[in-house]
Amino acid sequence: MLSSFCVKYIYIAKKNPPQKYDPNWKKNHPQQQVYTKQERKELRVKRRDAKPHAQLVHKAKTALWSESLSNMKAAEKAIKVDEILGHLEGKIETVALKRDVSRAIQCCLKHGTYD
Repeated sequence: MLSSFCVKYIYIAKKNPPQKYDPNWKKNHPQQQVYTKQERKELRVKRRDAKPHAQLVHKAKTALWSESLSNMKAAEKAIKVDEILGHLEGKIETVALKRDVSRAIQCCLKHGTYD
């Protein structure tokens, strides 16, 4: 015995049969432009630089992720944390909500000193 769902599905399938393959589909739908790897990289950098505080975020990220803070000595950590916070000085409130910069601030709080 068929359930009401099956009956409805069969009715809908008969009413709207699936479309057959259209051999002229490619002619009717233009293809997207294909970019080379270098062009994609340039577009990615251009989009990144269009955001507010992009250079500030990039400097903080490169300063943080150039080396792992957990593998450094205490004096080196203090210098690196001061460098990162120097880049962010005066603009922490505006960039702290960005995901990558918030990670940098978390690392500074974890590995920084009270000074």
